[in-house]
Amino acid sequence: MARGNSQKASAPPNGSRTPAVLKQVPPETDKSLESWIWDAACSIRGAKDAPKYKEFILPLIFAKRLCDVFDDELNRIAKEVSSRAKAFKLVKHDKKLVRFYLPLEPKNPDDTVWSVIRIGLLKQLFKAKMESKVPPYLALVDRKFDDKDVDNLIEHFRDPGRREEFFKEYKEIEMLYEIISPDAFLRPFIGDYTTLSAIYAVVRNAYPPARRRVRNSQNSLRCRRSQHRGETR
Repeated sequence: MARGNSQKASAPPNGSRTPAVLKQVPPETDKSLESWIWDAACSIRGAKDAPKYKEFILPLIFAKRLCDVFDDELNRIAKEVSSRAKAFKLVKHDKKLVRFYLPLEPKNPDDTVWSVIRIGLLKQLFKAKMESKVPPYLALVDRKFDDKDVDNLIEHFRDPGRREEFFKEYKEIEMLYEIISPDAFLRPFIGDYTTLSAIYAVVRNAYPPARRRVRNSQNSLRCRRSQHRGETR
């Protein structure tokens, strides 16, 4: 099978069906709150037209503002009682201590109230991507990651546009996974996520970024020059 200038990526070691994934490139910079809300709304809105996004976006933005104000109230009380944990207990017992009460309490009382809603949104977005975007990629391999699987992946992602779309989807899913983890919510997705990460590693190795290709070419040129100098001496 012709592969142009691409190099064959090595299959993951040990012949395991869901190989351990090496540490990946650090997640990209976090998106803005508006971007996260927009993506989450996209995942749950179904067939609604884009102009109707306001039905999802505006309530969420208002909820964010309510959470911020409630946090301010809790922090005010926490200064008097020495901790947010105590403030949560007091407010839950006597709701008149605050302007309004929200029945939301993070596992870590020092986290923001909005984090309870935000993590829920991110879980919804992660689940939607794993169920709609990931299956076509998993279908490219039988999870043995033998030479045939590797060849199929290299050939399938030969098109730059297809690779770019895959890399973008994977990095978003990876970022969501890192933010949500550790959480029991992820358990049903671990096998598919591990396989997806292994696919990413194979494709990334077969088609390295332009900067890495240039660096490798420069190193090869320096080696040839050193060898030439040694032969002429």
